[in-house]
Amino acid sequence: MPRSSPTIRSRLFTLVLALVVPMIAVSAGGAVLLWKLDAAATERDALHQARALSAAVARELGLAQAMLWTLASSPHLESGDLRAFHAQLQQVPRPEDARIVLSDRSGQMLVNSHVPFGTPLPRRGDLGISERVFATGRAQVSDLFRAAILDQPIIAIDVPVMRGGRVLYALDMALPATLLDRVLAQQKLPGEGAIATLVDGQRAIVARTVAIAEYLGRRLTPEMQRSIATGEAGTIRSVNLNGERVVGAFTRVPGCAWVVLLGTTEALTRVALWHSLAIVSALGGGLLLLGLLAAWYQSRRIAGAIDRLATAPVAPRGSGLREVDAAARGLAEARAVRDRAEARRAEREAQLRTVLENMPLGVLLVDAPSGRIMMRNRRAGEVLRVTPGPSAGGEACCGWEGYDPEGHRLRAEDYPLARALAGEAAPSLEIRFRRRDGSLAWYRSTAAPIRDPANGVVTGAVVALADIDAERRAVAALAESEARYRALAGSLEVRVREETEARQAAQARLAHAQHMEALGKLAGGVAHDFNNLLQAVQGSAALIRARPTEIERVRRFAGMIIAASERGSAITHRLLAFSRQEQLRAEAVDVPALLAGLREILAHTLGAGIAVRVETDSGLPPLLADKAQLETALVNLAANARDAMAGKGTLTLAAAAVTVAPDDAVAHPVALQAGAYVRLSVADTGEGMDAATLARASEPFFTTKPLGKGTGLGLAMVRGFAEQSGGGLQIDSTPGRGTVVWLWFPAGMEPAPAEAPAGLAPRRATPAPQGTARLLLVDDEAGVREVLAEQMREAGHAVLDAAEGATALALLEAGEAVDLLITDLSMPGMDGAELIRQARRRRPGLPAILLTGFATEGAGPVAQGGGDGDVVQLRKPIQAEILAGRVAALLDREPALR
Repeated sequence: MPRSSPTIRSRLFTLVLALVVPMIAVSAGGAVLLWKLDAAATERDALHQARALSAAVARELGLAQAMLWTLASSPHLESGDLRAFHAQLQQVPRPEDARIVLSDRSGQMLVNSHVPFGTPLPRRGDLGISERVFATGRAQVSDLFRAAILDQPIIAIDVPVMRGGRVLYALDMALPATLLDRVLAQQKLPGEGAIATLVDGQRAIVARTVAIAEYLGRRLTPEMQRSIATGEAGTIRSVNLNGERVVGAFTRVPGCAWVVLLGTTEALTRVALWHSLAIVSALGGGLLLLGLLAAWYQSRRIAGAIDRLATAPVAPRGSGLREVDAAARGLAEARAVRDRAEARRAEREAQLRTVLENMPLGVLLVDAPSGRIMMRNRRAGEVLRVTPGPSAGGEACCGWEGYDPEGHRLRAEDYPLARALAGEAAPSLEIRFRRRDGSLAWYRSTAAPIRDPANGVVTGAVVALADIDAERRAVAALAESEARYRALAGSLEVRVREETEARQAAQARLAHAQHMEALGKLAGGVAHDFNNLLQAVQGSAALIRARPTEIERVRRFAGMIIAASERGSAITHRLLAFSRQEQLRAEAVDVPALLAGLREILAHTLGAGIAVRVETDSGLPPLLADKAQLETALVNLAANARDAMAGKGTLTLAAAAVTVAPDDAVAHPVALQAGAYVRLSVADTGEGMDAATLARASEPFFTTKPLGKGTGLGLAMVRGFAEQSGGGLQIDSTPGRGTVVWLWFPAGMEPAPAEAPAGLAPRRATPAPQGTARLLLVDDEAGVREVLAEQMREAGHAVLDAAEGATALALLEAGEAVDLLITDLSMPGMDGAELIRQARRRRPGLPAILLTGFATEGAGPVAQGGGDGDVVQLRKPIQAEILAGRVAALLDREPALR
């Protein structure tokens, strides 16, 4: 071989190397450039597709909002008839599994289309959106949450129900998240491996084209959240929930805080890069050699394909160029997406039109810039006196041809439509329109603004016209009826008042006459008895004063004075019992034990000719009465029976349990209340009474006894005591066959505890004073004050006396040592009850005794005691021993004061 061969070979190698290396470099650079261009195109396509997805989601939400705005103007909500509104919801077509809820400000559900009306409903689980609706008065879209009733993930769309310029309710449509999955699935995604995701304001996944069951409710990674934090749209390069790097685009859904993301993992992008490099490396040389020849031919093919692509209504057949074919497929898919969206929009509009045409009120959609009617239902056309049937759009809405201006002087800008078009909350207005037949009818006009979800600009208004003519006529008729009723009631009231006043005047005159008659009888009887007593007291006192040195004579007449005073005290006690002013202390009384004790006493006191018998039922309940008064009443009845039998006969004391039924209470001879009673009876075998005597037997001061032998107060006192105790008295008598006196007393709940027979036992011995005390005695009667002071000094006490309350208080304020206060109740200026209260303010816990000659309510507050000391009420006249004993008892309770 020649020497030049290596040189030639090396030159040939160098020439080949010079050709191959640039070819390889150009091929690699071309592959990288192609990948970058493809990635940029993918990002642009993803951004455009993300915007299309966002528009589809916003359109779905907007249709739901339009339906809710229409329902918000329902007349049933205006009148508060929620049951009728629930029935209306059942007629409204809505997406599958969607439910409509009406709730108040607290989030409490009032109506739910998925459950029967009246079913107890919980509070809403998405209180945040409800609070925003009441705060802003604008439509809101919630984040993903779990429904309380359906127990599934849903989203809610809320609109306010406006009345009188304020939000009355929140009307909400809850849509299952699967509905938005279908919206995303209907869109064609660019390239293989692309995934579309819809997230809410909390960046939780609401819908996803792939594996939504696994990702529903999960929140995006922090890096992904930062990637979409700013801007309305853009590209992203971040990390997904699986830790993979993704590239793609995002855009926000108009009118809410939701975001649509569309992306592909970088791994799939790298596969495309390496594939391009392999192809370019293998075919780079051939393409380089053929490029110049094919350039002219390919340019003509590309230009022709582009021309056909721009003019073809559908995707052309394959041109042989990948880019051109891909663009053709993209345009065809975009047209298909547009056609599907148009079909769904038409379907939603048809549903909305069905709702509007079947609503019982007129509905109009008015354009904001032009003020023309863009859509209306048949009812609105009838009200506005235009051609019947639905509107095709474009009708004028400024004439209000049927409006009756009589009585209305509002400015044009004050009407609901004008205020809604201005973006204000429009209160409802009641106006009149003239119907086709010429009659005037009342309608309630309500309007609400419609805003662009993207920027909040008012684009129109929805107007509702509700026929309230029948309601207004009913209100007017009711007002007229009420006026006639008030006039009639006024005349009847005047007549009833006049008749009532006349009857009351007649009753007052009758009561006054009866009162004067009783007062005359009472005064005559009391005067007769007290004149006898005063005669005995005055005569005895005069004899004592005439011969004070004759001890036995003085003692005898002093005893007569004491006996007369005791008889006078007994008369006053009987008078108080008769007038029902005696203070009784009811207690459970064991009736068999009481009657047994009385039998032993009466057997010795009535005389040997009187046989006393006791008859009681077994298991007899106790009766409720003042035991001491009951004993006195029975003894008085026994004494009357003895006198009626002239000292010979049989006296029977009996007791039985009786029950007065409600039906028998009115007809009962004693007029008892319904309930359980114990009936006592005192029966004798005496001469009996005729009808005239029996009719007056219990009258005050009526007696058949000889003059001076009776006061006529015995039976009257017993009747008063029985009625005051809650029972009554009845007398039955026949001449020659004796007399029976029945007493009814309320029965206790349980049998009284057994106790020893207790008759009229003497009082217990009064405890003797336990030392000298310093007493303050107050009484306006000088004689009474002097006698009481001397009696207390005889009992061993030191006594300060005062004639009035002011003097007594001055002594206390001066620092006088006082252990106990004794005061009369009835005194001029300051009575005894007030004196005790004032004294105890100055000397807390000071014991006191209140003396009174009659029962009065004024003594009640201090007679109950309390505080650091105690208060006792005693009745005049009182024996010195009893008063001294009460003083000693009170001082024993207060050793510290002594």
